[in-house]
Amino acid sequence: MRRTTMLPLVIACAIVPVTGVVRADAPTTQAPQALRDRAAKLEADAAADRATAEKGRKTAVLARKTATEKAAAAAKLRAQLATIGDPKAKAKAQADADALDKEAARNEDDAVQAEAAAATLERRAKKLENEAKRLRKQAAALDASK
Repeated sequence: MRRTTMLPLVIACAIVPVTGVVRADAPTTQAPQALRDRAAKLEADAAADRATAEKGRKTAVLARKTATEKAAAAAKLRAQLATIGDPKAKAKAQADADALDKEAARNEDDAVQAEAAAATLERRAKKLENEAKRLRKQAAALDASK
């Protein structure tokens, strides 16, 4: 897996801030319907974040599986090194095993990054859902005060 495939997930986690969220201590003069609309948008954003996080988790599982397979292949090659008599073939097998280990390490790093990005998206989704819940309560309170 290339690092460029992780770019959208990393951008979603690192760059996209929670935009337009009204602070809990900020007074509001918005209509209840506007608050409900904003809450619905926040809930939709949270759902999108959760879906992206799920994709990230699946990517991490796949990357980890690939890393395990490559590490096993490298170990198998290294086990066969003792039986190889030709120095050129032995050097080639050693180089192949080293390359597989390097790819396995890269895949494991990708898995860790994908899991971290997914966790970040989950936290953001939770914050968005909590903010949406707060906005809905605020809208209900405004309705009750009328």
